[in-house]
Amino acid sequence: MPNGMIVTIPGRKELKIGLIKSVIKKAGLTEEEFLNLL
Repeated sequence: MPNGMIVTIPGRKELKIGLIKSVIKKAGLTEEEFLNLL
């Protein structure tokens, strides 16, 4: 992460949208910032 924070994401083939949004928020990113990092 750009801010040095470590976020753990479950190792599943598919993630539900709520989990993804939660991870983005915990990382301190906006959805747009997250998408730009992909």
